[in-house]
Amino acid sequence: MARGVDRRVVVPTELPHRTAAHRRFALDTLSPEAVRAALLSLAVDFGDRLRTRRQAARTNTMTVTLADRSQVHRSRQLASGPSAHTEDLRDTAYEMYRALGFQPARVRGIALRCEQLVDAAAVAEQLSFDQGRDRRLRAEKAIDLLNARFGSGMVGPAASYRQAG
Repeated sequence: MARGVDRRVVVPTELPHRTAAHRRFALDTLSPEAVRAALLSLAVDFGDRLRTRRQAARTNTMTVTLADRSQVHRSRQLASGPSAHTEDLRDTAYEMYRALGFQPARVRGIALRCEQLVDAAAVAEQLSFDQGRDRRLRAEKAIDLLNARFGSGMVGPAASYRQAG
């Protein structure tokens, strides 16, 4: 080994089986728009991360932290099957939050986890006759190329960017 000869077999590391991120609000918020913007930001981040690693998520798990520090957890499988598309991740997150049925509640933070990650090459792509979805998927590929060239997060939905304070 001192001469640079190592006969042990090299085993590449496995890709992770889950990925997580969270957004904490500077002040507890009553604004559903702020929560939706945070969920969109997380979905954009996860979509980019998953497509970069060539993985797809089967399940989204959301944790909402309220002002009294209590937490609400929800989990849901993606309706479209395993996916790395921002639109699918976003829609699932929005549905989970809407299903909570919060009356105006002070939200302190929100966390999202993509679980049961699988190799994207093993996922069958459902053909669609929805031309709008096809256009959005092509735009997503162009956005990924721009972000790869100019840096992550340079291009994305306007609602996902934090407002200047």
